[in-house]
Amino acid sequence: MSILLDTSVLVAAMVESHPDTGIIGGATYDALILCAAAKAHADQVVKLNTKDFQRVYPDLAEMIVSP
Repeated sequence: MSILLDTSVLVAAMVESHPDTGIIGGATYDALILCAAAKAHADQVVKLNTKDFQRVYPDLAEMIVSP
């Protein structure tokens, strides 16, 4: 099984006070991450803001999970 971890998950796991806030244009980065995951044939994408990812690429909604 291959899993793509978004950096927001890694940072939040290491820094307790890290807020999960988005930035303007974040949907572009979400789309790029999902494109990379699809090209790498990832089975799952682990992301804190799963709704944003599911909105950007609804066809892959089942592979986007939250920790």
